[in-house]
Amino acid sequence: MIAALAGYWILLHRSAIGRTLYVVGFSPGGARYAGIPVRRRLALLYFLSGLVASIAAIIAGSNPFSPSRARGRRSWIDGCC
Repeated sequence: MIAALAGYWILLHRSAIGRTLYVVGFSPGGARYAGIPVRRRLALLYFLSGLVASIAAIIAGSNPFSPSRARGRRSWIDGCC
């Protein structure tokens, strides 16, 4: 987890792609005017976001003490729906 956080920090703060991601997030029109491929950067950002979400889901799902319907325990989700 620390390695992923460090990798993201390096990507965003120490690389040219990270700077362009900040520009695209701040002003897509300005980034397009500056010649930055906005759609490609957004696709990269969505891919990285999905990758991190899937890693988090794998970590959360691998916890043997997490509540599960298959084990017969009640989940906190049961009370909300």
